[in-house]
Amino acid sequence: MRITGIQHLQQTARTTIAEVHHGASASGEQVEVFIVDAAAWAAPGVAERVRKAAALQALELRRPLALESMQDGRLAIVTETRRSLAQLLREGTRLTPNDAATITHGIAKALQAVHAAGLVHGRVDPTTVRV
Repeated sequence: MRITGIQHLQQTARTTIAEVHHGASASGEQVEVFIVDAAAWAAPGVAERVRKAAALQALELRRPLALESMQDGRLAIVTETRRSLAQLLREGTRLTPNDAATITHGIAKALQAVHAAGLVHGRVDPTTVRV
C-alpha cells in the first residue's frame, strides 16, 4: 500500500470502518493515516456522520493534511499525530490541577457537541483522549 508522500506505514489499529496506520511525511513529521473501507464508506449514514463530525468546530478535530483515493476504492485520510492521555501518563507526565481541568473541560465540550449533532461516540478513556 502506498500513500503519496508518506513513508514507513505501519498498521496500529482497526475500527469498524477504517484501518489506522502510523507513518512519517517526507519532512519527517509523524502522521496517522486512516484507510476507510469502500464498503463501510458507502454504508447508509456513514458519510453523513463523518460530514457532521467534521463540521463540529468545538471538537478541534485533527485537520486532514491530505486525502487520497486509493486504487482499490478505499479513502486515505492523513492527519497529524497526537499522543493519547494514557501515553503521557505512562511516560510519567504529571498533570497540574489546571492541566487536568483543561483536559476535562475539553472532553465535556467535545461530548456535548457530539451529542448535539446527533452522533454517538465510542469509549471515552485515557487511551482514546488525544492531547
